[in-house]
Amino acid sequence: MAADNPRFIRHLSAGRKSAFNELVYVFKDRVFNTAYRFLGDWQEANSVARELFLSANGNTKSFKDESRLSAWIYRKTLNICKDKLKGRESLKNGAGFEGARGAQNSRFRDMPHRLFGKKELELSVQAALMVLPAECREIVLLRDIEGLSYGQIAEILGVEGGAVKSKLSEARFALKGSLAGLIDA
Repeated sequence: MAADNPRFIRHLSAGRKSAFNELVYVFKDRVFNTAYRFLGDWQEANSVARELFLSANGNTKSFKDESRLSAWIYRKTLNICKDKLKGRESLKNGAGFEGARGAQNSRFRDMPHRLFGKKELELSVQAALMVLPAECREIVLLRDIEGLSYGQIAEILGVEGGAVKSKLSEARFALKGSLAGLIDA
C-alpha cells in the first residue's frame, strides 16, 4: 500500500472498511512502539493505539492533503501520548529535567558493573528516555527508533529542521550521561 496515495486517502476518508483495515495493518506496530517508547507503559501504549485508530476510522477530516498520512499518524500518536502524560502525577510534582536525570544517573552508578542482558539494557534505555522532556523524547523516538529524516520529523512536529537537530543533540547528550557505564557511546 502506498499510504500517501491520494486514492487510498479518499477511500479512507470515505470510511471504507478495507482502507481502514489496511491503515491499521500498516501502522499498528509503529503507533504502538512510538507510544510505548514515549510513555514507557505497555497498557497505555495499547490505549493510545486504540484511541488513535478509533479516531482515525472515517474521521480523516483533519488530514491535510499537502502533508503525508504517515506524518499525520505520528503527529496524532504523539499528541495522544502528550495528553496522557499531562495526567501523570510525576509531571504534577514539577520534577525538573535535571533533577530527574540526576536521580537516574545515581541509580545507574549504584548498580554493580556487570554485563547487561538485552532485556535489562532495553529497560535501562527506556528508563533514560522517560526522564527526557517530552519534546526531546519525541525527537529521539522519531529519529533514532523510527529512523525518520529530519525533514519528516520537522513536518510531524511542525518545527524547523534546525530545532529538530538542536533538540536531538540535547537529548542524545542527556541519554549518554544517563547511560554512562552501561553502553559504549
